[in-house]
Amino acid sequence: MIITGQYIWNDFFWPNLFIISEGRTTAPLALYTLQASQGGGPIGAVFAGLSVLCVPMVIGFIVFQRRLMAGIGYRGVSR
Repeated sequence: MIITGQYIWNDFFWPNLFIISEGRTTAPLALYTLQASQGGGPIGAVFAGLSVLCVPMVIGFIVFQRRLMAGIGYRGVSR
């Protein structure tokens, strides 16, 4: 679930292929557009965008850390 969620959150190819409206772009696609628009983009805006992309995953990890570690520990034990 975690890996699939992260893959969907960071997906770039399919939104880039199908979304043509700038108002409906995903966060990674908007960050790429910002960076590519001015030959690298303003560095502060790029880092702010990276923070916006990373913060939800970090918060999700903090909230579900106990369950994730318990699941990993349970799967690591073989009978």
